[in-house]
Amino acid sequence: MESNTNRLEVVYKPTIKTRDGVIMESDKTQNCSPTIYLTVSIVNLALLSSSTSLVWSSPVLPYLLSNDTNINPLGQPITASQTSLISGLPYLGGVIFPLAFGKLCDIYGRRKIMLLMAMLTLVMFVVLATARSIYVYYIARTVLGGLLYYSFVVNNIYGNEIAEDHNRAKLSCLLIVSHVLGILYGYILGLFFNVRNYTLVCAAPLIVSITGMLFFVPESPYYLVKHDESQAIEVLRKLRQRHEVSKDIQKIKDTVNNVEGHDKSSWRRLVSDPVNRRACIICIGAMSLNLFSGTTAIMAFSGSIFNSIGVPGNLVSVALGLVKFSMTVVAFVIVGKFGKKKLMLVSATGCSLSHLTVGAYFYLRSIELDGIESFALIPAVSVLLYIGFYGVGLGIGATALTGELFADDVKTAGNSLVFVQSALLGFAVTSLFPLVTHYLGMYWPFFMFSVICAAGLIFIWYFVPKTDDKSFLEIQEILRKKISKK
Repeated sequence: MESNTNRLEVVYKPTIKTRDGVIMESDKTQNCSPTIYLTVSIVNLALLSSSTSLVWSSPVLPYLLSNDTNINPLGQPITASQTSLISGLPYLGGVIFPLAFGKLCDIYGRRKIMLLMAMLTLVMFVVLATARSIYVYYIARTVLGGLLYYSFVVNNIYGNEIAEDHNRAKLSCLLIVSHVLGILYGYILGLFFNVRNYTLVCAAPLIVSITGMLFFVPESPYYLVKHDESQAIEVLRKLRQRHEVSKDIQKIKDTVNNVEGHDKSSWRRLVSDPVNRRACIICIGAMSLNLFSGTTAIMAFSGSIFNSIGVPGNLVSVALGLVKFSMTVVAFVIVGKFGKKKLMLVSATGCSLSHLTVGAYFYLRSIELDGIESFALIPAVSVLLYIGFYGVGLGIGATALTGELFADDVKTAGNSLVFVQSALLGFAVTSLFPLVTHYLGMYWPFFMFSVICAAGLIFIWYFVPKTDDKSFLEIQEILRKKISKK
């Protein structure tokens, strides 16, 4: 212990062997620097604001469908196809932007790109607030969705790179907390403002985030160590709030040097390298479980689901947002104690049982079982339980793993791939849900979600590694050992 830093430090130094056979000490210092949390909170304020774009259409569509020119900025009601495009185009942007611009943060640095995206997001919100043309809506909504999903990529990389081994999982949780809080922020404020003012209020957190990034937020030490080691040391001293950071800087250099000299592109190495392939399988599997658990469909159609059982849909939608946010905060608090893998197992179990209960109710109602309507609160409570279980495990697991498992030279490509997949699956699940319920019955998607979550237990148990308190090099060694056992 060291008393001169006024922080509790518990140091233990296991050794690991790198790919080249070099024995390296892994120093894990359990010190808690508030500067790291403040830094991540500032950059994630931009993500919070950007996340409102996913629910922006929920309170705005009633205005756009109105014949009243005093409240409809477009002057006439939009059509069904226009409604679909306004709602779905952010996901299309989410597919395009990470693939098209993924390497920019490697070239120009994490901080510069995060700052640029925050500024562009602010501009797009202003354009959206003042728009009077449906085509401007299309462009602004597509760009906002693209900026949101690219923010997931860069913010996730940045948070993991400035973290210490023992608090990396918590910083990944903060990313999801900010996203979920942005959704809740959008739901609640949509109840009180017209289209123009609501859109501008959605953009307000960006001003704080941009100011903080300009004057407080440093560049990632992983990026700096490749260009200016002395500056990387100064950044680490600021983030760790201690002068002695030689072990931290050496760990970063070892991580970076461990992948230097590769002549293949990062995209090719995702496929050609066995360790990267395994990381891809785990991250894509975790993200697939995340989306196929039904979260986007439940959040998008909660109003119609609850209205169909006689429960006020709008009020319950806000309740869903509150539960999701609360349980994500709970995950932030307890992930360090229980670990991501255990929370994901508990989460998948709870989600599966909750969906099974909802599906059983709608099935019994479809066969007109006598008295089933008197149990309408059971599916309502079950959906709330699903959102709670989702928030505490599946909601954080995929994002956290994506930030940890990829080697330094494929980190941006890997994150871009996984979040592009997230956008595609989000679009697919949200689009297919109303079709399945219309042609097969409301119980079918819930039964399918339940089976997928149950199958996810097997995937989590056998494939997802325990990465808590592990350095990036140790995580790579864990993946390499799994492959060598085959």
